[in-house]
Amino acid sequence: MNEPTSLAGFVELASRRHNGASGRRLAEIAARDGFDISHSTLNRIRRGTYGSVPTEAILKAIAHLAEVPEDVVVRATDASSGRRPEAIFDDWQRARAKSLNLELEYAILRDIPVDAAERELSDVLQMIRDAKLGRPWTPPWNPGPAFGPDDEPWKSEWWAVDEPISAADRFEELGIGTPERIDRLRASGEVVHRIGLGWTDIDKHGGLEGFVAWKNSQHNASEENDSEHKDAGDRSSPTAQPGAPGTEDEVQKTSPDDAQAALRRANNLARDHARGVNEVQGGNDSGELRHRQ
Repeated sequence: MNEPTSLAGFVELASRRHNGASGRRLAEIAARDGFDISHSTLNRIRRGTYGSVPTEAILKAIAHLAEVPEDVVVRATDASSGRRPEAIFDDWQRARAKSLNLELEYAILRDIPVDAAERELSDVLQMIRDAKLGRPWTPPWNPGPAFGPDDEPWKSEWWAVDEPISAADRFEELGIGTPERIDRLRASGEVVHRIGLGWTDIDKHGGLEGFVAWKNSQHNASEENDSEHKDAGDRSSPTAQPGAPGTEDEVQKTSPDDAQAALRRANNLARDHARGVNEVQGGNDSGELRHRQ
């Protein structure tokens, strides 16, 4: 007979060892032999509904009733959680289905694809953690009047600044002072918040609205700079100059006769190379080649 691999299996084995004893009878046998386990605990373990972590006393009692070594029971797959793997899987499956339904419901309300809803919910989850460090609560469904339609303040990268702020500057902006003072604050057990990159710029620019205005101005300035570079590149490009080498003007000046002559020169060169010509001397404008045999 195969040895059980779960606590429920060991309770079943204990019942067979004692002539099909019920949970109550098994509890009485355990108490008689000096072990402490209730019949309700045995019944729940047997049904797979025991939701607590079994104590050492429970594991010893089950091992005694099943007449197996204690270490065998301790190695059971559900000995650390008190539940069978299939019961855990059932709960996981239900929780996953509920999570998917919530993502679908969120996507419908936000009028976005389901995969975008999943990413957005992940961003909001990160925002919950970051809010503890001073980042504003700006969920995608209601970020606040300070933000425009193109802003995405629920994403952590939206708050990043182009140039990092030095530690000394951050301390000064927050009124903390020097790095030495921050060390003293940490040593005293006082928790210091809002030292993350970029977020302290909210204070630097006079609050959230000032920070958003500054960030938008930085974005606009960057776009204008890119546009100026593009215009300068267009003006300096050879293709922008009429008659420049490689332009359409030059291509249009090439006659069909010139093209045919160039093709003949290429064919002659390829043919002579195949014949093993030792030296090719320069030809005239008509494409004729003189060869030394």
